[in-house]
Amino acid sequence: MKTLFKKIFILIGLLFFCFAPAATAEQRIITGAQSKISLKMEPGYPKPHENVHFVLESFSTDLNMATVQWFVDGKPVKSGKALLEFDVTVGGLGSKTEVRAAVASTNIGSLPVTVTLQPAQVDLIWQSHSYTPAFYRGKAYLTQKSGALIVAMPSFITTSGVLLDPQDLIYTWTVDTVVKGDKSGRGKNTFRVDDVSIVRGDKMLQVLVKAPSTALAASQTIIVAMEMPILAFYEHDPLEGIKYNRALKGTYKLVNEEVTIEAVPYFFSTPYKETAELSYGWNLNGKAIETQETKHGAVTLRQTGESGYATLNLNVHHVRNPLEAVFGKLVLEFGGTNNIAFPSAP
Repeated sequence: MKTLFKKIFILIGLLFFCFAPAATAEQRIITGAQSKISLKMEPGYPKPHENVHFVLESFSTDLNMATVQWFVDGKPVKSGKALLEFDVTVGGLGSKTEVRAAVASTNIGSLPVTVTLQPAQVDLIWQSHSYTPAFYRGKAYLTQKSGALIVAMPSFITTSGVLLDPQDLIYTWTVDTVVKGDKSGRGKNTFRVDDVSIVRGDKMLQVLVKAPSTALAASQTIIVAMEMPILAFYEHDPLEGIKYNRALKGTYKLVNEEVTIEAVPYFFSTPYKETAELSYGWNLNGKAIETQETKHGAVTLRQTGESGYATLNLNVHHVRNPLEAVFGKLVLEFGGTNNIAFPSAP
């Protein structure tokens, strides 16, 4: 069913698709009072107007016996015995919120811990290098070996209202928990993914963006998932060109004496359809068709004889990437003749 829906969207040319965001929020731990107490916050890098959950922890004393008072921007908000959890909602871009926990009545004295929250945001957009025809209005899938360029777009505004230049920020890129140091650094807001495949599976990609000398920081995580190529058939009219507005599927009734059928292999890892990197294997009723035209993804058929049906099959694969392949079938209904022929090789 999933594949069917994908094909429908492809045919009407209105597919909008993005990498899936990761389901888990990142945590961050703030230490205080000579590291005898810590404040765990989730998410670790809040977005504008996001709720932040705090949990007090200590390996030096039993906090269940302590009295805790919570302050927001210097004002007492909540207090009580063993009040170890607290929530606060941060403001918009350019705002600042200070949260402080004052822990008393412990066997090692008072244990204060403070964190300053400055919300920021970073969005990840991407562009795959897989094939789509000209004027295609959707987004190209990331497929076997096609690769994609990921771009981080931060929104960092200081408390004085200054929008920071993305090239002045520090980017740390991580793939499957492994930091890519050679791809990280000041102004490095792009990252290329090349090694996603059926064998390697999905990848988790994260970027952490920080502004030097400020508390501004933001992170974003996405799952880089590989999709499969899709094969679609279209009629190629000698005057109008390829009729992308109507894909041929199931049974296609031939009206004219001669028809050219164009195969479009969406999302292969090549910038062109007519390339030596793609191999087109056509056959009609089990008989191979091989002409100069079929090598470029098209076949011209002519009706001869009485009415009937014929089955047109096509296998497309990438000659350098064996796992990158797709199969398509079209049943042809012809009338007034008893057969379908195809031009002989030149």
